[in-house]
Amino acid sequence: MLGRLEATLDIIAAIRARRTITAMDIQVLEGKTRFLLEATHGRLGRAPLSPLRAAISSGECRYTDTFDLSLRYLQELLPTLLPKVHVFVGNDGEAYVARIYADASTSYGIGGVMLVDGLSWYFSLSVPELLHLRIEVLELLAAAAAYYTFAHLLPPDRVVVHFIDSQVAFAWVAKGYASQLHVADIVNKLHLDHMHRQVWFEWLDSDANIADIPSRGDPDDPALAGDYAILRELGATRVTAKLPPIPPSFYAAADTP
Repeated sequence: MLGRLEATLDIIAAIRARRTITAMDIQVLEGKTRFLLEATHGRLGRAPLSPLRAAISSGECRYTDTFDLSLRYLQELLPTLLPKVHVFVGNDGEAYVARIYADASTSYGIGGVMLVDGLSWYFSLSVPELLHLRIEVLELLAAAAAYYTFAHLLPPDRVVVHFIDSQVAFAWVAKGYASQLHVADIVNKLHLDHMHRQVWFEWLDSDANIADIPSRGDPDDPALAGDYAILRELGATRVTAKLPPIPPSFYAAADTP
């Protein structure tokens, strides 16, 4: 594994040094990078290759600052990855699982719920400046926000099962790739936030997603008092929502319905 990593980093360094790139360079680099990622974190790291693949599709392999940023990102990322080990139970036979639910609505914003060790937390955030985005993009943003919001509460030794009810958003995070660059950026941030955790993404029906409740409005809204009853019964604690760093391209996309 170490030899493969060093060989890939050597290729990246050579390309950056000469500031030229060919279609063959991109194909070799993608193949080697994907192999490394499958043996470590999984799909993380495919998003930075999006500008390179787009160049192949268009037939323009001119070295740009965007290319250089993608390669520099991989230089920083690849040496940090550890082999992925699958552990679902501790030595005492107890399962160490945290469940995270995320959801979004086009009328209000995003919400999330985390259940771990008999405790529960939730967040609810209005994002009016982003409500023109397609619902699957908002669902992806909600999933990413869950890790920024719950990170300080999530024990480091827990396996995470993350539930998403949008099939499109689920496909993006499961593949670790999206063709639209503003979406790919959020996909990559989501994977970066848990690259040293074991996280399993699962799809569930919208009616079964408890995060639907905080995604539709504030708990202080009298119209939602009945909906929030289940979170009160769980003794869920509200925490302040934190969004991942959002690139300008994300807001630009929000300007176009």
